[in-house]
Formats: sequence, structure tokens, C-alpha cells
Amino acid sequence: MMCLICQKKRRETISLLETIGLLKQKHQTICEQCATQFASITLSCSGCGRQQEHNELCYDCCRWQNQGQLLLTHQALYVYNDAMHDYMQRYKFNGEYALRHVFNRQLIQAVQNIEIDLVVPIPVSQYTLLTRGFNQTLGLFEGLRYQQLLSVSQAKKQINPGLIGKSA
Repeated sequence: MMCLICQKKRRETISLLETIGLLKQKHQTICEQCATQFASITLSCSGCGRQQEHNELCYDCCRWQNQGQLLLTHQALYVYNDAMHDYMQRYKFNGEYALRHVFNRQLIQAVQNIEIDLVVPIPVSQYTLLTRGFNQTLGLFEGLRYQQLLSVSQAKKQINPGLIGKSA
């Protein structure tokens, strides 16, 4: 099998229990070297999911809460590092739809491990769907039961005028 990230051939090792059918085979989609580039979040803000050294609200969430803002509970699985940036670039903007498999199992497992009523994916505009060719959220949710309850209300993305001309 080929690694979906680096495209190098990778060896799959199968345990004895997997061979005789007592344990479900784990089909890895990326090689170990690429997998180590993605940093899992272990401790995070209980509001936004940002990685930090404790599971309490971070400074920003405390500030928003003090301003009377309603906090949603988010759970991030990985740090947004260079590897994740490159992954998102390739998946969302370069149209590498096969990359949906890289985090699909982890996302499904995370959703199944939390107490929720339903999963509602974020929709994309018709323009984005036609341009990209797929809805990246639905790709990641493949195999997960969800309900499409949201819709896009504007056709074009808004650009924050304060960001024009600024470099990241």
C-alpha cells in the first residue's frame, strides 16, 4: 500500500490475532513517519479545544465568557502545525479527496466516545462545492451518521477588510 501523504510504499504488519480473525485489522492509510508529523492534542481548553497544559478554559474563552459570549464546546484532535496545514491545503484546496481517509477513523472514534445528540456538518456554498468538487466535512464524516440541518446563506465568502494587504 502507498502512504496517502508521502506516496511512498509502506509495509503493513498484521498481528497473529488479526490473521486468525480474533482482532479487526487496522488499515493504516499513512506511514509511521508521516503519522508522527501530526501532533495529537492530549490536554486542551474545555471551551475551544486549543492545546494547553490543563483542561480548564483558556484565557480567550474566559475573556469571551466574561463578555457574556456563549461558549460552545469544541474538541480538536490534532495541533494545527505545519503538517496539518499542508494536509488541509492538499485536501481542501488541491482537491485530494482520497486524503479524507487519513483522519476518518479517528474522527468517527472521537464522535462515538462523546455524549452527543446528533452530528451536524458545516455546509459549503454551491460555488465552493462546484469549485472544489466535494464538501470536505462530509468527506471526513464518511461512515458517520449525521443530519444536514444547516445551509449557506450567502453565495460569496466575505473578506475581512482589515486583513487586506496584511501578510500572515
